[in-house]
Amino acid sequence: MTGEELHLFLDGMDISGWGIADVEPCPEAAGFRRAISLHQAYGLPEACDPALGGEYDEEALHQAILSARELTDRAAASLSDFLDGHEVPHRVVPASGQDPETLAGPFPVKLAATRAGLGWVGKSSLLVTRRHGPRVRLAAVLADFDCPADEPMTESRCGGCELCVDACPYGYISGAEWEPGLPRDALLDAFACSARMEELGKPIGRKYSCGLCLLACPYGGRGQKERP
Repeated sequence: MTGEELHLFLDGMDISGWGIADVEPCPEAAGFRRAISLHQAYGLPEACDPALGGEYDEEALHQAILSARELTDRAAASLSDFLDGHEVPHRVVPASGQDPETLAGPFPVKLAATRAGLGWVGKSSLLVTRRHGPRVRLAAVLADFDCPADEPMTESRCGGCELCVDACPYGYISGAEWEPGLPRDALLDAFACSARMEELGKPIGRKYSCGLCLLACPYGGRGQKERP
């Protein structure tokens, strides 16, 4: 398989954005040289989008997240079939399986996305893309093949903006600016945030999908297919 063949396949996918990351330095990617990073933007209804004059609706956001998750899972499975057809060793990073002790998955998909140049990590600890802001669902497929990787993102573009910090009613976002290697805890109290979402979700029988910081980001909104 050539890099051109892979690019042509990825360009034909029904996905909001993609990039190819060099992950050889990452211990979690042992045995794989590249990560193909995918993301799908949330299709939030205008009436429920505060950035477009709508009113915040947790259920609408939750359904948008589920829809984006389904599309990224489908795209990752399609990419896996393509790589199988070209006999490229690969592994789809599980969409679930977060370790309750660390609140981290088996492979850092945000790291792959930044190394693929798709965006940077915002002050909210979410990946921020240039076109869709943090309103994206991420997926990654690790692959052992050699092709040019995209230019990684190495600095934050949040600058002095603190809209996501101000949007969090619980003060879980520190306001620190991301740089590669900065630990998540320097940006966000993820354990307190997760515990609060579990607590808020008890009346509805699932974890609450809070999107206040996500929807406050000025990079958010609608766009077309994105490439760096």
